[in-house]
Amino acid sequence: MQLDFTAQLREKRTRVTPSRLAVLSLLEKEKRPLSVEKIITAIGEDAIDYVTVYRTVTLLKELGLIRQIDFHHGHAHYELASLGDHHHVVCVKCDKVAEVARCNAKRMEQEILKESGFSTITDHSLEFFGICRNCSI
Repeated sequence: MQLDFTAQLREKRTRVTPSRLAVLSLLEKEKRPLSVEKIITAIGEDAIDYVTVYRTVTLLKELGLIRQIDFHHGHAHYELASLGDHHHVVCVKCDKVAEVARCNAKRMEQEILKESGFSTITDHSLEFFGICRNCSI
């Protein structure tokens, strides 16, 4: 899928680098949010360092290619923005993350705009926290 990522980076008028392609390819392969630490471990510390990953995820987020998610773990997680509108439920004991594919927030958009006085809603973030089945035993 690197050809698609190459085209996306060029469309955003930014340089195509091995680190940018590696991060995007990894997030596509994993299909789940990853922390910077997990990204480095998966790609390999010999291939990419912390500074490069932080700069890469910052740029990719600014370009709208990835989305940052806060699971209240003390560090951000990242996933491809192209995965579409979905949310997550996070176990507060073991940090297990499950995807919640259904999102009804878009249906509330007009009501939110009317109540808030805003002219546009560009994005939203909604994560759920609880205890998974394994931890509740």
